[in-house]
Parts: sequence; C-alpha cells; structure tokens
Amino acid sequence: MVLTALLLLSGLPAQAQPDPHWSVWEQEGYEAPERVLARLAALRPPSAADDWRRHWWRTRGVVAAAGHVEPTADEALAELRGWSGPQASLARADARLIEAVRAEREGRVQDVEAPAGEAEQAYAAVCAPVQLAACDLPTWWRLLRLRALRAESQGLWIEARSLQLRAADVADQAGDAYLQAWSMAAAAVASQRLGESELAREQLAQAQRLAVRDDRPEAMVRVLLNRARVEDRRGDAAAALRALDLALETLRPHDLPRLGALVQANRADLLGRGGRTREAVAAIEQALPVVRRFDDRRLDPLLQFNLGLAHLAQGQVKAGQSELSAAAQLWERQGAQGALREALRQGGDALHAVGEHAQALAWLHRERRLTEAQDEANRAAALRELRQRRDQEAEHLDLDRLRAENLLATARLESQQWLRRVQWLIGGSLLAMAAMLGLLVVRLRGAQGTEPRTDRTPWWSRWRRRRDPHTGLPHRRQLLAQALQQAQSPSGLRGSLVMVDIDHWARLSERLGTAAAQAALAGLACRLRDAVRDADRLCRWSDSSFLVLLDETAPEALDLLAQRLLAAVGDTALVHGGLSLPVTASVGVVAFPLDGEPAPVDWERALARVELAVYAARADGRDRAVRLIKLSARGDEERALLTHEFAQARQRGLVHWIALERQSGETAAKLSTKLA
Repeated sequence: MVLTALLLLSGLPAQAQPDPHWSVWEQEGYEAPERVLARLAALRPPSAADDWRRHWWRTRGVVAAAGHVEPTADEALAELRGWSGPQASLARADARLIEAVRAEREGRVQDVEAPAGEAEQAYAAVCAPVQLAACDLPTWWRLLRLRALRAESQGLWIEARSLQLRAADVADQAGDAYLQAWSMAAAAVASQRLGESELAREQLAQAQRLAVRDDRPEAMVRVLLNRARVEDRRGDAAAALRALDLALETLRPHDLPRLGALVQANRADLLGRGGRTREAVAAIEQALPVVRRFDDRRLDPLLQFNLGLAHLAQGQVKAGQSELSAAAQLWERQGAQGALREALRQGGDALHAVGEHAQALAWLHRERRLTEAQDEANRAAALRELRQRRDQEAEHLDLDRLRAENLLATARLESQQWLRRVQWLIGGSLLAMAAMLGLLVVRLRGAQGTEPRTDRTPWWSRWRRRRDPHTGLPHRRQLLAQALQQAQSPSGLRGSLVMVDIDHWARLSERLGTAAAQAALAGLACRLRDAVRDADRLCRWSDSSFLVLLDETAPEALDLLAQRLLAAVGDTALVHGGLSLPVTASVGVVAFPLDGEPAPVDWERALARVELAVYAARADGRDRAVRLIKLSARGDEERALLTHEFAQARQRGLVHWIALERQSGETAAKLSTKLA
C-alpha cells in the first residue's frame, strides 16, 4: 500500500523523499489523526517547493480539523491565509476547505456551503476543462462532497444528487474507485428520495462494483451505509438492518472506530424504530465514546434522538420528551432541515403512541411546514437544473453544427485543391486539350456571370444550417425567430406553445449508448412530426425536449394534439439489444392570450409558462399532458409566485390547469382522425 511505502521512506534524507499521496494521508487521518499528523511532521523537509509545502499544510489542516486537533488546524489556517506567491489563490482555497471540514465535524452544516463553494470554484478553474499542473482531483472531490452533504442535510435532494454525480465523475478522472463508489452510493440515496427507485438500484449496483474493485473495507462500508438508507426509504427496514450488520462484520478485523460509530448510530435508529430498545441503547453506548472523543457533533442529535425514542418505548416519557426536544433543537441550530424533518415525523409518531397527543400534533404541523418549504426548494432547483441543462444542450448543438459545417468546408477545399492538381497534370501533358478546356471554362464562367446570384452558399449547406443535425427537424433558431417576431408585435404572442419532454431521457440514453440514443431520438422526432399538422412548427428544443408553435387554436384541438403527442411517444417502446424499453413523455400546453395573464405576452414569459406546465405534468406522475387554462394572480407579488413559487401559487388557487392522461390504441387513432 502507498502508506507502507511512505513509512519505509521516512528514514531517508528530506530532499530524497518523494511526494506522498496526500489524499491517502487525509483518509488515514480521519480515523487516526494524531498518528498521521506525527508522520507528516517527520516527513516535512527543511526546504521544498511552494506546491509541496502548500499540499503539506492543507493535508495537515484537513486531518487536524476533521480529527478535533484544534491548535494544529489553527496553525495550518494561519499559514495558508497568509500565503504569498503564485499559488496564493489556491492556498486561500485550501484554508476555506479546512474551515468547511471543521464546520462539518462541528455539525454547523449551514456554514459549510460558503467556504466549500468558494474553494470548489478555485479548484474547478484549474481542473476543468483542462487539468493544469496545480489541479488536485481528490481535493476537488472532497469539496464537492462537502457541498453535497450540506444540500442533503437541508433536504435539497436534486442539488445533492447533482453534486454527488459531479464528485463521482471527478473521482473517476482521479482513478480512485473508493471515492467514486462513495459518491455514487450517496447519489443513489438522493435518487431514492426523489422517487426514482430503479435509478437508485442501478447506482447502488455500480457503487458496489467499484467498492469490490477497490478492495478497501472503507469503500464497501460506505456503500453498505448508503444501501441501508435506500432500503429504509423503500420501507424495507429488515434489508436496511442486514446491510448495517454486514457493514459491522466488514469492519470487525480493522481499526476504524469512527466509521464503526457511524454504522452503530444508524443501527440504533433502525433498532429503536423496530421496537428492539435494548439493542438500540447498546448500539448508542458503543458509538457515544467515539463521538465524544472526536467531538463529532454531527452525530450528537441523532444519538440523542434515538436515546429519546428508546426511553419513550421503556415508559420513561419525561426523559424521552426532553431528549427528543433537545435533539430537534440541535438539528435546527445546525441548519440540518432534512434530518429535522425526518425527526419530526418519527418523533411525532412516537409521542402519539405514548399518549402525548398535543406535542405530537405540534410536531406534525412543524413537519408539514418544513416539508412544504423543502418541496418548493426542490422544485425550484429542478427548474434551474432543467433550464441550465437546456442552455448547455443548445450550446452543444450549435457546436455540433459548426463542426459539421467546418468539415464540409474542409472537404470542399480539399476537393478544389485536388481538381487544380488534375488540371495541371492535364495541362502539362496535353497542351492543346488544356487550351480547349481553358476556353470552355472562360465561356462557362461568363455564362454564370449573367445569372443574378445574391447567395453563393450551396443549397445543401443552407438546408443543414436550418436543421437539427440529429433529427432533421428545423433548428430551434428557426422557431425562435418566428416566435420573437410575433411576440414583439403590439398584441404580443398570440397562438399556442406545446413542449414535449421525454421522461427519464438521461437514464435511457445511458442504457442505449450515444449512437443508439441519437438514433432513438431521431425515431421519436419522426413520430412527433407525423403527429402534428402541416401548419404546426415543430423543432428540437433541447437534448430531450421538443417544442411546437401553433397559430391560434381551439382548446379542444390543443387537447387532441396533446393526446396525439403522448401516444406518438408512449405507444411504441424503444427496442435495443433485444430488449423493449418503454418510453413516455410529459407534455405542457399553453394558449395565448391566457386568461389572467397580462398582455402583451413576451417570449420569455411564454416559455416560462409552458415549462411550468411540463413541470406540473412531471410532478403529477409523467406520461400525461397539462394545459394551463387560467391564472388568478393579482399584483406583482402573486405574479412572482407563478414564476418562483409554483407549488404555493397552486395551493393558493392562482393557477388552474387540465390534466390529460395518455390514451392508446383505438382511442389514439380516433383522436388522430378528429385532429386531422
């Protein structure tokens, strides 16, 4: 192992020592900070390059901050904050990393994002899109994990999953299967919390394969911990407990007390909820000394909460109430809204079971308010992610078009060069024929010059510029130009927008592979083109969505069109490798002018409305269409809710819609006849 090699080398003169694997030191220091700090002190050379010294101070500070060795952490912070020279910006980022690690251990999750986010931006700048010499991928991974932990603790599962998947990608670039397995397993928890069980199962399977490949016990234990969380969320407490018992069995031959305490804390939670009070208390008693030793305040509220549940089950109601309330207050002070939400639900049930109905009801109301706030935050994050993804996809499509045009221009140039060479050869060997050819060329050029031409670009190049290269549909710029022209008129946009978003396209694309996914998308585009009328303008809007612009159309015709589009996508499965893969779509429909929408309607507002209709269709279960029919917002405040607080706007009755589920078979055929 790398650490063994470093220990053998520690007797060499300072200048002969190789650079250690810093991330290995940090991982080892999580369990044994004093030992690793001593080894680092012995490894320190009297004079070394700035880069080496910065890594050394950062590693020392991270180990000390995570291990509750405060004087050493403060010393590293002072050194890095005062750094001068070409790596001063990264040294400051390293100091911010140490601050975030300390905040995590102390349970101050609300204080993690600011330093971790700032440091992560600094490392992203030197690691992507090109890895510069100063890039340190494991440190970038740690910063992404810290940010994901903060998002998860606040119940922001969409943001947490996005960050965990980015971290898994960085770990893959670093070639570290342990870190990749950890992040992928944590992403599975977020997927399960978002109701995507199949994706969570696939991510867990990938994480387990990575952990087996890494062969370190920590890797498998991290995967098992997250597997237990996924199984618990699915409602299978027995499977969750089996995963934690296997994690303990894996840890038994190894000296990993902090990881063991984390497993025991999670076991205590499951055992307590399962009525096995004595075993729960025993697990708490095993975890508590380790938590106290490292001052790991993240686990304090969890252990205190589980102890409160155990006391309630044993009939010690007053002690149990006190401990539950203290744990809830700790989570609230830490900003751990996600953990607090679960505690309010479980604690409310436990209080109700022992007859404390008033407190149980109060906890239920708190949980509902917190749930609404977190759900809305997740919706806003989903909308931001959707818009960001579509912007990125649009940029990629434009780049693909430019590459294709560049290849075409290069091919034309090479063809012209080849033609000139042939002409020279013919001219050298057959002078008479060359003269005749020259005369013929002159005559031809003269004839061409009499024809008026304002655009010398070949027709096929002009056609390609106006088409999406993968589907053959008109490019989004074509539709956008028409919509903007109409929206800029005094009456604003008048007509209808229909957006078709393919459900779970990222997952399907991953299973199919790039080439097969593009072919499948082209097939879906053909189905949609057959479903719309000749006068309707259909384009590919993003990687997984299509947009239709219609002239003013009756509501009944819009509903029929939505049903046709749903059937066009969902009635025929994709076939790949002998497997039949179901595919569905979420469709949003808005007609302008919209009842309650101030006129004139500009393009941005129109697009926002149809995106919200798509989001409503997805939130209601996908494979359906939603047509907005009325807005009841009055004043700027309520109109802002329509854009930024959609769930609250719906709850207040500010937005009204009609939902249409997919009709298949003969029904879809009849609808096609009616619309045509």
